[in-house]
Amino acid sequence: MAADVVRWDLLSAADLYEISGQITEDVVGLDDITVELTGDISTSAVTSGGGNYSFTVPDGSYTVTPSSVDYEFTPTSRNVTVSGTDVSGEDFTAQALIQVIVDNDDPEASVVGTWRTATEETDQKYGSDIRFKAGGTGSAKVRWTPTLAAGMYNVYAWWVDNDPAYRASNAPYTIHYSGDSETVVTVDQSTDGPGGGHWNLLGTYTFDAGTSGYVELSDNADNYVVADAVRWELQ
Repeated sequence: MAADVVRWDLLSAADLYEISGQITEDVVGLDDITVELTGDISTSAVTSGGGNYSFTVPDGSYTVTPSSVDYEFTPTSRNVTVSGTDVSGEDFTAQALIQVIVDNDDPEASVVGTWRTATEETDQKYGSDIRFKAGGTGSAKVRWTPTLAAGMYNVYAWWVDNDPAYRASNAPYTIHYSGDSETVVTVDQSTDGPGGGHWNLLGTYTFDAGTSGYVELSDNADNYVVADAVRWELQ
């Protein structure tokens, strides 16, 4: 079998260019925002020095996307083509999300039944601890009750999945929303599911003003259920 030729080209500084921009909120630079670069090269940066970010890249096609659980961005991403020169002014404006978060140990969270508490889930938990319970009849519950303005909200739940042998594949969250309506959303809290250690969307619902709405997790499941935190994000 004949061997072909393999060539490595060393890029000098002269072959590299800069993509740069700024993220602002109300014309003020916003630091500590993660910016993802994908395309011919994939990497990330964090804004600093007044919301500024930059990437050093060779010629190619790229997409720049900021991300944060606290802000939405306009535009959501920018497509950038680098061809022999720096590209600047790839800017974004940020708008703070109106959101309410209730953790499992907050006063707005109530517990029925015997739930164990764990603090060692340091790599995934939201806040200082989690609550968990073996699957049961559904009589044991954790309820998160926020104080909300009237409106439509994305509802998210946070759990951990780093003990897969002891995680339910059918953890039932009940969303109680406007007009005394209820919807049960069953989620897989094992490693086969959408994943722990981040916010998972349960759906979008309309809530009345005040404290009539809530999210509740019961133990009516095939294995241990994890009650950590719930977030309401106003649309």
